[in-house]
Amino acid sequence: MELKLAQRMQSLTPGIFTELARAKAKVEARGLKVINLSVGSPDLPPAPHIIEALRKGVENPNNYTYPLEVS
Repeated sequence: MELKLAQRMQSLTPGIFTELARAKAKVEARGLKVINLSVGSPDLPPAPHIIEALRKGVENPNNYTYPLEVS
């Protein structure tokens, strides 16, 4: 069964990670090694001051508004 996309879907472009994967494949096809930093999780926790800033931001009720709201 052939799948046909709606016309409105045909104008969408590939996501950045798809583009990065294609670029990586081209480089690897030339025999070069590539370190892929495009997707993943950090292997080290954030510094304590970053965690504290995140905590303060989450606890601040003023941070829970609609993003298009004019203050």
